[in-house]
Order: sequence, then C-alpha cells, then structure tokens
Amino acid sequence: MLFSIGFRPIEPGSGVEFSKALGGNRVREQFTVILLTYNRDAVLSASLERLHRLPYLNKVIVIWNNVAREPLGAWPRLHVPVEFIKVAKNSLNNRFVPWDRITTEAVLSLDDDIDLKQHEIVFAFRLVCDLRGKLARP
Repeated sequence: MLFSIGFRPIEPGSGVEFSKALGGNRVREQFTVILLTYNRDAVLSASLERLHRLPYLNKVIVIWNNVAREPLGAWPRLHVPVEFIKVAKNSLNNRFVPWDRITTEAVLSLDDDIDLKQHEIVFAFRLVCDLRGKLARP
C-alpha cells in the first residue's frame, strides 16, 4: 500500500545550515572583486559605491595601473576592505596576476567602467557555487 505523506527527513532542520553553506559564512563561500583602473578617479569612485553592501563580497582589490601617480586617499567606504595595488607597469594583464591578497576561491574581475547590478553579480556568484568543479579553474 502506498502512503501519501511523501518523503520527510528523519530529523528536519531549520534550513540555516543549508543556506549558510551556499555563501557568506566562510571565506571560500565569498568572492573577491578585482577592479582594474587607470586615471579615472570619478569612474572608480562610482564603481566602488555600487559594490557597497554587495552580499558575499569579501574584499575589493583595486589594481592601480597609473604608474605616474599614487591613488588619492578619498574613496568611498565599503562594508568590506578595499585594498589598492600600485603596479610597476601599466598592463591590462595585471588583472590576471594571482595576487597574494586574494583569499577566496571565487574572483570577479572588472574594469572600472563596468556597471553590473548587484543582483546580476549575486546570480553569477551563486552559479559559481552551484557549479563548483564544473567551471574552468586554475
């Protein structure tokens, strides 16, 4: 005889463990943004502001490609650390350097003038988490 009660877990949980495992509670379940910029302070400032309060964001690393001057000190404050790396040579390839400051498995590399909405970034991160091991990796 078939029962109509369906499948039920022996010890159902609250779902908290499951939701935490999908992002946010560990460094590996977060991502780092690499932001490449050159001499566009206002554009960089706007890009940083768009990242404020972005879920699952661990830190922002700004690759400062302007070898002629230092970055200014007045940047928007975010809920995560923002670190600047001033490179010795201006190169678009600086975005691909495996910087020691990256502590997460997932990295989002952006130019300073890219305008992605937060929900688009979160969706992409969730895909990376869901397809872990199936996407191209180093």
